[in-house]
Amino acid sequence: MELLGEPLLDQSERRRWRRFKTSSGLFGLPSFRFMGVAIHDPSDTDFGIRVAQPACMALAHLLEHADPDKTLISGMDNTPRYFKDVGRAVALWWLAGEQAAARPGWRDAWLGALSALYSGKEQSINTMALTGLETIQNFQVETAAIAARSVLAPFSLSLRSWQRAYEGLHGFITKLM
Repeated sequence: MELLGEPLLDQSERRRWRRFKTSSGLFGLPSFRFMGVAIHDPSDTDFGIRVAQPACMALAHLLEHADPDKTLISGMDNTPRYFKDVGRAVALWWLAGEQAAARPGWRDAWLGALSALYSGKEQSINTMALTGLETIQNFQVETAAIAARSVLAPFSLSLRSWQRAYEGLHGFITKLM
């Protein structure tokens, strides 16, 4: 479980830290500028935990990397962060395709988040999402490998399956524009 803060409406920097004190000491809680998209209209669970919708999580990753974060991932030789994050958006799309009932809800979730958070700017936000996705267009072997070792590790993922998922997500965004 990862604790993240909700960004303030005016947050423009990629990540902002909030310092807070508890009885256990001082801590920092990061908030990412598009986290509001990821947490838009979460689903409730029987355990009282609210879960982000995969479509909104994917959209947040894509928006965050319309301007790619080239910070290197610790422990991964010269791999920029956007490979992992944008690849995760493709992985979420692929997983939704594996669950036939999941993908049809993407359009409503995506448009709902855009309408609620970026009313009147939906077209430019979709353009940003497409730009974010295209940052990995020439790095599909690398991004597929990261996804296959992480979020898609339980599945047998071929590069061709990955490329079809990339193309499917690209087509989905293009149709929304």
